Amino acid sequence: MFLSMVNDGLKDEAAQVVQYATDKAIDIDYDLLFHRSIKDSKLNLHAFAHVMIAHPTAFSTQLRLHALRGCLGAKNYSAAIELFNHVEHDHPSSRTAELNKP
Repeated sequence: MFLSMVNDGLKDEAAQVVQYATDKAIDIDYDLLFHRSIKDSKLNLHAFAHVMIAHPTAFSTQLRLHALRGCLGAKNYSAAIELFNHVEHDHPSSRTAELNKP
């Protein structure tokens, strides 16, 4: 169901499924779904990135970085920036920490 929503471009509905799965602690293999979806069509990356931006904690950092690279390759810069901001927020670099010192 989730994969067909992503493939059909139903981003908001797919994000609701992720929210439901997160709330109910349902274990979903997002890595497998992501790679299967992208294998079907590179256009699915935009929808998957939208879902990752809406629920960043549901996806591994590795998977979000993979999506970020895909967004950069597809010139979807707004999604790439959003994904980067979530990853940077989760794992701030030492340089960012130095810049934020008072």
